[in-house]
Amino acid sequence: MWINFDQLLDLPNVTVVNYQKIAQTIFLKLALLNETIECPNCHQTLDRINQTEYNLVRDLSILGNRVYLEVPRRPPTLGLIHLN
Repeated sequence: MWINFDQLLDLPNVTVVNYQKIAQTIFLKLALLNETIECPNCHQTLDRINQTEYNLVRDLSILGNRVYLEVPRRPPTLGLIHLN
């Protein structure tokens, strides 16, 4: 049986790049499709990403299997110090 995980998750600007099934658990590794992000401090649009970190998030079950999403988190790099 073929499952299109992108359609199943229906998340904007996100695609599934890899999956792994271990016992009754499915791990889905996600990637962001947008090339830019907005700085949460100054709201400047940034196209330079310094690094990508992943957070493991439990999602709803699929066909009786536990599902975990490896969600990318891209902290912005400005080369500037933000003052709050």
